[in-house]
Amino acid sequence: MRVPRPCSLREQAVEHRRGFPAGRPLHRRIVAAVNVRPGEFESGFEVAPGVRVAPDAIRLDFVSSSGPGGQNVNKRATKAQLRVSLADIPIAEDARARLAGLAGSRLTDEGVLVISADETRSQKRNRDAALARLRELIVRATHPPRVRRPTRIPRGAVERRLDAKRRRSDAKQSRRPPESP
Repeated sequence: MRVPRPCSLREQAVEHRRGFPAGRPLHRRIVAAVNVRPGEFESGFEVAPGVRVAPDAIRLDFVSSSGPGGQNVNKRATKAQLRVSLADIPIAEDARARLAGLAGSRLTDEGVLVISADETRSQKRNRDAALARLRELIVRATHPPRVRRPTRIPRGAVERRLDAKRRRSDAKQSRRPPESP
């Protein structure tokens, strides 16, 4: 039995092109690791202005994609799936609740936010798109909504509305046949 070993994206693609080893299912999920430069995220990954997440809190998988790409989608794992737990994002509790509301169906029962991107044929552009979506969600959640201050209806508007109702009523009254005593 073959023991899986960590391999580069190129090696995965070669293995995929040659065919699947015996005993492995034909429809398998291709997962690739993120290629990052050494030291790129050691101090934390800035997902939004002033919000840094530990590098091990974000999980980024690449899976085989549907969508544009022709035969390329059968050969490459280009769909980016970004997973991050809401508990690992260092924001205020009210912002975390707003983020959970904004996430909607992208939030799992365990509190993990799953963002997918498969618009392009490139892993890097899909990864950047997924990170941009996460950034946008966090920015929208960190800004509290404006409090609506109820305003009064101006007296002139009320008077104009009542005057128009009165005129309409008079016009309809004038169309009625006279009442007989």
